[in-house]
Amino acid sequence: MDDAVWVLFTALASALAHGYAHQIAHRDAQGHPGVRGVVRAVLAEWPLVVAALPTTLLLCGAGLGWWRSAGIEYVAFGINTVLLLGWGLLASRAAGRTWGRAVRIGGTDALLGVAVALVSTLLK
Repeated sequence: MDDAVWVLFTALASALAHGYAHQIAHRDAQGHPGVRGVVRAVLAEWPLVVAALPTTLLLCGAGLGWWRSAGIEYVAFGINTVLLLGWGLLASRAAGRTWGRAVRIGGTDALLGVAVALVSTLLK
């Protein structure tokens, strides 16, 4: 359960930091929008939190005993890689890319996710 909480907390903190940084970076061009502008910028980061939900739910299920927790990180890694590929493919198609280009973009998204996981593992 600690891992599930940590994944969700990290996603929320990242969304907060990215939304706030985005608001600060554009403050001069938009004037000083105040608290409402910061809240809007942070709320616009909801896809980052949603992207963490499958892993959080998978880890919660293991923590609650719904399935074995041994090796669950490999299952989560596989699911996240497939999700990155799928989301990259769907977003590319929605942006009007051809199927070939969309598959390449989705594949690149998945490979970048694998690279981030490998680097994170090597740094531990």
